[in-house]
Amino acid sequence: MLTSDEKKYYLFSLSISFSIIILGLFLYLAITNYTKSNDIINVTGSASKDIKSDYGILTIRLITEDENPSLAYNSLQNNLKILLNFLNSQNIENDKIDYNSIYNYVYSTNPDAPNTKQKYHYEQSVIIKLNDVYKIKDLSNSVSGLVSKGVYLQVEPPLFYYSKIQDIKAQVQAEATQDAIKRASKILSTTNSQLGDIKNVRVGVIQITPINSQEISDYGMNDASSINKKITAVVNVSFKIKWYLSIDIIIKQGYFLPCFFYFKVYFHLLGQCKLGPHTRA
Repeated sequence: MLTSDEKKYYLFSLSISFSIIILGLFLYLAITNYTKSNDIINVTGSASKDIKSDYGILTIRLITEDENPSLAYNSLQNNLKILLNFLNSQNIENDKIDYNSIYNYVYSTNPDAPNTKQKYHYEQSVIIKLNDVYKIKDLSNSVSGLVSKGVYLQVEPPLFYYSKIQDIKAQVQAEATQDAIKRASKILSTTNSQLGDIKNVRVGVIQITPINSQEISDYGMNDASSINKKITAVVNVSFKIKWYLSIDIIIKQGYFLPCFFYFKVYFHLLGQCKLGPHTRA
């Protein structure tokens, strides 16, 4: 048979064990419910980088017309020789020059007149591709001087591109994602929370604009008119929010109520035990 003190001792031990289990259960439920929060934060990050075009394209259209198709064709060939001589004088190598097929058609000068005349139209495009973008820019202005030699031509605006643009796109998109992470972390820094896993990433269109341009488009921009450009990427990132379970949050969320009830019961049991400073012999 157990003595009175032994019964009190075992009852006290049982209450301690029971108390630890109940308190642990309360805390587990509180932490589990809080960390399983479905709260999401959406943040937009952006990044930009200045780039310089490393190759340019210039297209020159040679045009001739005559009532005699042979004369029109021969005039086109003569103008082509004049143009090539000019390009060679500007140290443009032949392997940097491409030619489109000759395009021709015939039309009536005055269709409503009884004795209308026909003219034969011939044209051919000459395309120069150089890594020296400033040479392309200079050629686009100087080649027009061939008009003084009887060469009728049309010079299209030069185009400037960057050969490693795909690598730069991936780089600025990654930097935009890092910017979104920094922004989200800063927003949450004053709360009892931190960034969780990334839930969703939506990559916006790439904007390639002249260096000082503020112009953007919903469909993206791909400027080819300027040598110096700016590439901008925008990324929208959704993060889960991890909350810290602090004392004030326990109080706000109402978890203190079962804890308060538990301690009340515990101390009631402890009082029933009336276990003094002596223990089992």
